[in-house]
Amino acid sequence: MTISQFRPPPVPSGLRRRNVLLGLAGSWLQRVLSAFGLLLPVFARTPVFANTESAVTCGLPSHGLAPWMVQRRARLRGALKFGFGVQYWGVTFSAEHLAAAPHGVFIIETAKIGASATGQTGEVFFLADEIRRIGHDGRRPVLGYLNLAKIELYRDYWVDALALAKGRDTLVQGDMPWIGPSLGRDGILARYWTPEWTAVVMDRVDRLSAQGVDGLFLDDVLQYYEYYRGTLQGRAGFAAPGGPTSMVDFAGAMMELVIAVADRARQHDCAKLVIVNNGVFIGRDAGEDPPGSRRQDTFDRYRSAIDGILIESVFASGGDDTTISALHDEFASTGIPVLTIDFADAAQNAPTAETRATIAKRALAEDFTPYIADDAAFNRLYPPTTVARAVSVSP
Repeated sequence: MTISQFRPPPVPSGLRRRNVLLGLAGSWLQRVLSAFGLLLPVFARTPVFANTESAVTCGLPSHGLAPWMVQRRARLRGALKFGFGVQYWGVTFSAEHLAAAPHGVFIIETAKIGASATGQTGEVFFLADEIRRIGHDGRRPVLGYLNLAKIELYRDYWVDALALAKGRDTLVQGDMPWIGPSLGRDGILARYWTPEWTAVVMDRVDRLSAQGVDGLFLDDVLQYYEYYRGTLQGRAGFAAPGGPTSMVDFAGAMMELVIAVADRARQHDCAKLVIVNNGVFIGRDAGEDPPGSRRQDTFDRYRSAIDGILIESVFASGGDDTTISALHDEFASTGIPVLTIDFADAAQNAPTAETRATIAKRALAEDFTPYIADDAAFNRLYPPTTVARAVSVSP
């Protein structure tokens, strides 16, 4: 779901097919508290956690599910009963329009206007008061968009980097160590394992937190697989001396970045929600080691750090049994809510109201929370789909 200033390119949907069976103890507690989810959006942001709590309090538990983690996920699951919406710019992209929408959770771009290298102008962000109004004074979670693996040329960090390069209108990997290979029209990959890129990302985490968002939506987690596939070999920035060299390493480095981002966000507020986009098989890609191993520990910490996972383009074409099974085994079984986005223009039939209802029912049957858009532009809101199955899916 990589956004662009105009129309975002579609995200690669070629997830590798694998059967996975893993789980974490304590999911029963998540299910019990989730039963009260309808109540949580009302009071959850009358702070459940104080911003002044120590890093130890916000840190990952040594075992099982910490109470604050269960409360975050229960809050998310309760809000998702009213569906979720996604919007990145567009003519209706305003605090007033978003505040008036009925969705239970929002995933939004927090910059109203992107940065311009031509005019050396920076991003224009929603004000904290606008985020508060969109989120109905904290009753509705608002998650800010953050790309972990692609370089977006309409961000302040790119314009700032161009300025350091003495006004050139392009940059190469030698200018900034975080610049990876070009994907052509799909953008530029970041060398996401470098300390320099981590610094770029953490700066954005701080800025999003200052805007008052309730959490982060971490996009392009799956891009670790692009490096491993080798299709970009030979392109400038592909070689990673001192960096990852295997699937295990690339997947592990991405999980460590997600964990670090979640920790940074929760330094501002322990209640910050984190949802990742795609990467269903990242745990298995990080290695086949048995429980208790270092690699399995990384995946356990990764799942402890996130509060939800979103997957795209699963149900419009009928459903992918292997991916659905992995979502249940790897995430839902541990109490992590699963969100889905499908695009009606990818369905086998015309994108009618009946088509949208069929897609929604497929997702709801798996206990996932669906969202159905006409296409992948994300430049307008579509109606939420509610867990009550009185679904509203017509445009």
